[in-house]
Amino acid sequence: MSVENEFNKEYFSKQYYNSGCGVNYHDAKFWQEGFGRIADLLVANFHPTTLLDVGCAFGYLVAALRDRGVEAYGLDISEYAISQVREDIRPFCRAGSALDPLPDGFPARFSLLTTIEVAEHLLPEDSDAFLKNICSYSDRIIFSSTPDNKEEPTHFNVHPASYWREKFFANGFWNNYVLKPYYVSPQGLFFYRPQGMKELWDNYELTYQFEECRHKEELDAILADRAKAQEIMDVQASELEKLRPAYAALETDRAKAQEIMDMQASELEKLRPAYAALETDRAKAQEIMDTQASKLEKLRSAYVALETDRAKVQDIIDAQEAELVEVKAKIQKLQDEYEALASSLGGRLTIAWRKLK
Repeated sequence: MSVENEFNKEYFSKQYYNSGCGVNYHDAKFWQEGFGRIADLLVANFHPTTLLDVGCAFGYLVAALRDRGVEAYGLDISEYAISQVREDIRPFCRAGSALDPLPDGFPARFSLLTTIEVAEHLLPEDSDAFLKNICSYSDRIIFSSTPDNKEEPTHFNVHPASYWREKFFANGFWNNYVLKPYYVSPQGLFFYRPQGMKELWDNYELTYQFEECRHKEELDAILADRAKAQEIMDVQASELEKLRPAYAALETDRAKAQEIMDMQASELEKLRPAYAALETDRAKAQEIMDTQASKLEKLRSAYVALETDRAKVQDIIDAQEAELVEVKAKIQKLQDEYEALASSLGGRLTIAWRKLK
């Protein structure tokens, strides 16, 4: 069973075309512009009168070619995709498998066939039947299939271009190396069925001439680049020559600066012992200062204690002085009383003495 038949409704649905093709496939303006450019190049390079697009999806390429006068048809496994084809183009696009015969009403043969990013969705065992069918529809086929993207869930049949060249050759088709449909996709290939040896020879000769011209163009480009590079090198050499005096002066200044630096380094080396001695003395001085600081701290504590004691003694002295003043006052009072008493007693004794006489 082909992958196409297995996934036509379950996978290639609206959701797939919303997110499975990079830019949303429903963005008609974006895709119409892109397929319009492809259609212009197909018409200019291959002049098709009839064309079958296998895997046409929404029929953007079929519509673009029909708008340019080409009798184009489309085939896609997704019924949903065919339902989105432009209304006037829908009669020329049908839902169906490329492994089956063409739908009724389609021409039996086409002057050009395109199949863009379809083959990788097939099971490998369906490749031969797919190629046999499309090779029977046209003698000229534009084919594109990713050579390395295996991340997409239905990319079961991913192969390099050499694989497809071999498959097409087995069906009597040759790869034209001159007409490269890069505008379809980066891996786009053009296969044709040669009509006798003359066409093969003409294609070989054309390919040889093309490669010769390409190599000549590449050689001319290389020579032109080399000439430009030489011109740039000459300009740079001239600029370098102008800079040489300044460079020489800078080099002289650098040498002088180096000499000064060497002298300063020598002086510094001489100062190292003195610096070491000073550092030793500083350490000793620091040690002495630390000891003195320790002693000073002890003295501070003793001083604080003495000051406390002095304050207490002063309080005692002040109290004793107050008591002394009080005692003196009492003594003075007693003295005064004594003198008064003595005075009074003396007067009485004198009177008494007089009386006795």
